[in-house]
Order: sequence, then structure tokens, then C-alpha cells
Amino acid sequence: TPHMFVIDATGKVVYQGAIDSIRDANSGSIAKARNHTMEALEAVVAGLPVSEDRTRPYGCGIKY
Repeated sequence: TPHMFVIDATGKVVYQGAIDSIRDANSGSIAKARNHTMEALEAVVAGLPVSEDRTRPYGCGIKY
């Protein structure tokens, strides 16, 4: 479920994937995780290319 997308001002998807680098629900892991989504947002705001534009999302799928 947490499949994140970052879209730049031109409408291009510049990042898609996991929120962060640690695939568990333990709140103690948050401080140790690399936040992929925030890194992508910061790069876009700074006018820089996103260094890692795709990661594997984790979690459960939504079925409808």
C-alpha cells in the first residue's frame, strides 16, 4: 500500500516506490531509515535530479 510517487512541476514522475528503506512497522526503525520520498522531494525543490528514481514498495496490495 505505501507506494509513493513524486511528480515534478512539468508533470513527470521523478520517483516511485517505497516511502523509506526499512520494511517493517516498528516505530523504532524510523530514525534509522533512509526516507526515499523526502530525498526525492528535496531534490525536486532544489532543481536537482533525483538520485534514486525507483525503489520497490512494500506493504499489502489494495484489492477491489
